[in-house]
Amino acid sequence: MILGLTGAYCAGKNQAARILEGQGWYCIDVDRLGHAALASCLDQVAALLGPAILNPDGSANRKAIGAAVFANPGILARYEEIVHPAMFRLCDQEINAALARGKKVCINAMVLYKMPQAGRCDAILLLASPLCQRLFRGMKRDRLSIRKILDRIIRQRSILALGSLHAAGTIRIMNCGSLAALEKKVLAFLESMEKIQCYRAKLRL
Repeated sequence: MILGLTGAYCAGKNQAARILEGQGWYCIDVDRLGHAALASCLDQVAALLGPAILNPDGSANRKAIGAAVFANPGILARYEEIVHPAMFRLCDQEINAALARGKKVCINAMVLYKMPQAGRCDAILLLASPLCQRLFRGMKRDRLSIRKILDRIIRQRSILALGSLHAAGTIRIMNCGSLAALEKKVLAFLESMEKIQCYRAKLRL
């Protein structure tokens, strides 16, 4: 089984991923894959954005890259054309390796709806949370100002809007309470998915 896990900034995706890992799921952090993909394509990215996006040691300055690409939609599209194919390949490699070991796989990605792997998911779990709580979490976790948090949230809207293409397979969970409350909701979701999988298996017989 492959589960997609997505949601907006500070909605609780990583908390949900840790809950899934506690239930034996292999969770793929697509942010981590994005960093690896960027490192493998850094020469092309530097050619696109200029040497200012490199640290003195030659590594990627992700803050400088973010400032460059998010300020210009055209540059962002060209950047994604370079980095995303490498990220998608890494994701497929991890999915296939985990499935070969008999693992249930979770793809934890804010950009899930832009990934071809969304089509491989048996279901997608969409985390949502009230704006006031997301602002508080962002200030506490990332030390960002309210304005910067709102900028991130606004940039993500177009990505999450693509979820309408996968609406039939998406389950929305509201993360508005304690970690224990979120765990209860995620476990209830898993139980319902297991029942559906058993039913599908019986139909195939």
